[in-house]
Amino acid sequence: MVKAVEPHTEADPVALASLLVGRTVSLSRLFGDECLPDALRRARAVRNKAREAMEERGIAILFLASGMATWTNTATASTPAAPILLREAALIPLGVSEDDFDVSL
Repeated sequence: MVKAVEPHTEADPVALASLLVGRTVSLSRLFGDECLPDALRRARAVRNKAREAMEERGIAILFLASGMATWTNTATASTPAAPILLREAALIPLGVSEDDFDVSL
């Protein structure tokens, strides 16, 4: 049996809605001052891995997951989870020091 999981995000709902309808949104607009440093650190790491996979193997691995499905697996104690919808995304650094990123789908 698949069950719905409550959405969990620290993103600004208005900025997230703009992103989901196809507009480019900056990370600083998506996340407030409190969450932004961590979001920037993660964005740098994700973008670097995505660029590496594309350059070395020609594989696109940068996606935004929308919704998570979970189900009961009697074989293990852990709860499996999988994204319901994946949309290819792009993280474009703003400035040489990557102080912010534009996110687009």
